[in-house]
Amino acid sequence: MKTTSSLATLLALSSLLALQPAFAESPKPSEQSVRQLLETMHSGEAVKDALAHMDDMMRASMNDVSGRPLNAEQQKIRDEMRAKVVALMKQQLDWSTTLEPIMVESYRDTFTQQEVDALLRFYGTPIGKSVAGKLPTAGQQTMKLMQQRIREMMPQIQEIARDAAVRIKAAADSGAGPAQSPQPQQPH
Repeated sequence: MKTTSSLATLLALSSLLALQPAFAESPKPSEQSVRQLLETMHSGEAVKDALAHMDDMMRASMNDVSGRPLNAEQQKIRDEMRAKVVALMKQQLDWSTTLEPIMVESYRDTFTQQEVDALLRFYGTPIGKSVAGKLPTAGQQTMKLMQQRIREMMPQIQEIARDAAVRIKAAADSGAGPAQSPQPQQPH
């Protein structure tokens, strides 16, 4: 009886050891497979399209904070600022030198090789190709809807900012010294 119990225990332990690879953490996907996935999903093209539309989006969303029409000099300053911001973003958010390496690292830290392989299989199907082709359009539409919502919130945001500026100025005029940073509590 004792031998049968010991044999059963040994068999159970052996089975668990044999299954250990299934319980182990799945390996990180290879850099090559993640790059292939990003290419299949047209990620680089989507980013390039978004950057190309950024100037138009900024132009549409930039208005004078006061709501009054801008004079010629103000318009010139606004347009120069917009051009500088767009140029900076295009430089700093370049697909091949900046964003692709960031996305590869993020995907490798997030997904398993098995998941990347499954996504590659999906995006290789006719439906997957259709989805991949529509993702940039869905992203652009989402951005437009978010910008619209932010524009609707802008008067409230501006009011909050004006109120805070008035209160900060009043606090500065009161003669109070700089705020002290709270000291971290020591555990007891």
